[in-house]
Amino acid sequence: MLINIEVLNILVPSLVTIIGLIITYFANKNAFISEIYKSKNISSSEKLQEYFLPLLDIIQNKFTNISEEEKVKKLNDIFNVVLIYGSEELVRIATEFKILSYKSSDKLDVNEIFACVGLLIAQYKYEITNQYIPSDTWFKYTIKDYDMLKSKVSDLINNKVDKLKLNCKLKCVD
Repeated sequence: MLINIEVLNILVPSLVTIIGLIITYFANKNAFISEIYKSKNISSSEKLQEYFLPLLDIIQNKFTNISEEEKVKKLNDIFNVVLIYGSEELVRIATEFKILSYKSSDKLDVNEIFACVGLLIAQYKYEITNQYIPSDTWFKYTIKDYDMLKSKVSDLINNKVDKLKLNCKLKCVD
């Protein structure tokens, strides 16, 4: 009987310690993975932020004192950063933008490119803040007579959302 109590006095604390170590291991492993994920997201967001405002400036022609070649170079740099640091959705939108920009000017619908810009902005806003804004917000903000273009732009954006398999929250709702 005395041996059983001595064995239990050794086994119970040992088992509790081992179980505690296992639980601590898994808890710390998940916390560590979560911290790495957060760190990656923060660095990606910072890198994208660095390039996103210049993209809007180029699109809105605020860089009037630089040549077209320089604008193309800046756009390529920006899209390379989006390709490296952007989410899957952001990359799909940027790729669509680039594909459209390769079309010859007689086949190009500028509103399609602007629809991609609206989607880029809305998706980027979501990635940074976790909040969706309507994809046509940029149009409302920059185009004076947007009401005349609203139905066409909404259709273009909604078609792009479906084509690129983006979150339906990016669609324009009337």
